[in-house]
Amino acid sequence: MSNTQTSHWWQETYLAVGESKNISLGPLSIYLKREQNQWLLAHERTSNNDAAYHVNDVAMPLELTADRFIFEASPEQFVLTPMLLHKPVVVKTLQPVHIPPNVTTTLYISSPICVNISLKTPHHQLQEIMTERLSDTWFGPSTQEGEFCFADTTHARYNKDDLPKRSFKAITPVTIHNATKELLTLKKISIPVPFLNIYSADDGHLWTDPITLERETPGSVARLKIGHLSENDVKGAKLISEARHPSAKLSLMRIVTHIFAE
Repeated sequence: MSNTQTSHWWQETYLAVGESKNISLGPLSIYLKREQNQWLLAHERTSNNDAAYHVNDVAMPLELTADRFIFEASPEQFVLTPMLLHKPVVVKTLQPVHIPPNVTTTLYISSPICVNISLKTPHHQLQEIMTERLSDTWFGPSTQEGEFCFADTTHARYNKDDLPKRSFKAITPVTIHNATKELLTLKKISIPVPFLNIYSADDGHLWTDPITLERETPGSVARLKIGHLSENDVKGAKLISEARHPSAKLSLMRIVTHIFAE
């Protein structure tokens, strides 16, 4: 049995003993099987970037090595929870973005997520898997100042209506205010995803808290403000995962002083 979905995939799902499921989220394919005293979990990545997610009642492929989780009596339900990555994501725009002096614009930037796989009643966390395998990159003004981040690319769309609905990425609204008297050219930007909450929308999109960046003087230092996504921003916005480092937001300015890279 195969089922193609275009909306929420983070609901609790019941599995009978002996039943198995395959959940595909873009390039990530997850296999789960419940047995009387254990759960089996395996995953693989493919070249598939299908925007929808797919659920199939299929046996776990024999060529995959499954992890085993042993119980006296196996829990009946599993749940997949979207999580943002544990390091900032440096996204490179496919084309340079130019922002004239004293202009404010909002870009919508998507980044891959992690999937937290857990069992319910009682709760047991099994694994956390990235939907896409990203390479590491150093982001900062020098080799002495900066941090390791994940590297990705983006279209940096400015119209919400043009956003593709992808089950394996979350959208961050990024408002940029160029308060200088010079043209700001944006080629790379670091999104501080560990400090952002993640939300679901009625249409199935995943969103994060919005961020605002203000450049006051020519150079690479920007003032950063993290907002809160609301119904005014996205219809049906509902918090589903809190930020990995919510208590560190007050010191965020010190951590990401060089959020632009030109």
